[in-house]
Amino acid sequence: MGRKEVISFLVIIAGLLFSEHKVNGQITTASTALIFESTTTVGAILSNDACPSYAENGKTLCTTVTGRLVCYISYIKHSQWCIKPMTIFSHSDIVAELTNGDLANVCSHTMLQYGCAELSGFGSNVIAAILKCYLTDGNAVTSQESFSLILSQLDVGTLSSVMTTLNQDVSYSDITENNKVYMLNAVLENLRAGNLDAGVMGLWFQEKLYSYLPAINAEILNCITSLSLSCDAGEAFITALDVAYSKLNQDTKEIVGSWISQFVQTRSCRQGSVGQSIAIYFKSFISNINVTVLQATFGATNLVSCKWKSQTFPFLSRHR
Repeated sequence: MGRKEVISFLVIIAGLLFSEHKVNGQITTASTALIFESTTTVGAILSNDACPSYAENGKTLCTTVTGRLVCYISYIKHSQWCIKPMTIFSHSDIVAELTNGDLANVCSHTMLQYGCAELSGFGSNVIAAILKCYLTDGNAVTSQESFSLILSQLDVGTLSSVMTTLNQDVSYSDITENNKVYMLNAVLENLRAGNLDAGVMGLWFQEKLYSYLPAINAEILNCITSLSLSCDAGEAFITALDVAYSKLNQDTKEIVGSWISQFVQTRSCRQGSVGQSIAIYFKSFISNINVTVLQATFGATNLVSCKWKSQTFPFLSRHR
């Protein structure tokens, strides 16, 4: 291959790497930060804990996008690939745009760039506008770290207002499946810094995060198990899941049923008789477990001595 062919080949490769893409219908610049985010952050959790800090993990990624990066786009002109240098990017540019109240180009940056910028001083309307760019866009590059980095900068009051705005303006059915999980994890990570009593769990999971509950998974439930939740707080969370029961798929219902057993057993949660405890903690999920699970939770002897009432426990009454 001659020198001329080598140069042409390198130019084409560069054009592909820095090709233009669309975010919410707008042509934007594919920067080196975007390429890194799309190829590196997926599954890049560094901690094996039940509740990993995705925000802390994400901060290690910010070292690759801080400072000033030169971004490019590529285009075809007269059947030849050309490279055109574009605007230089820095996090201070993002902050300056937002400070001036300029949201016209709010969707023109990558989500990781926003996560690595200083957003703590901005109101809920700005944060909600940023999140709207990515929640429903199946072509946008998102990651758990990006969501967590953004939401970790918010106080609980601002986060609450953000969720209220999103619940009003964004249809849950339009949010991509991955982003539903990312939001649940990111909000929970923010809330973990405070006191997760029954009131807090009820407010957030029965109201603010209700529409996201169908995306609940074993990892999130395991994280909740590892937290210092009281039985009352756990009941408030289970009540939220029970209200969303009809929206959960069968696999999720079974996962939740098993999780309830683990939570109740680990904390020795009891309210009244065994029958009353089952009704209070398992609720609709009683149909998604078997007697063996209940025996492990409450003890086989207690189940035998329990007086089942078919109208209260139609599933369990068949296994007396």
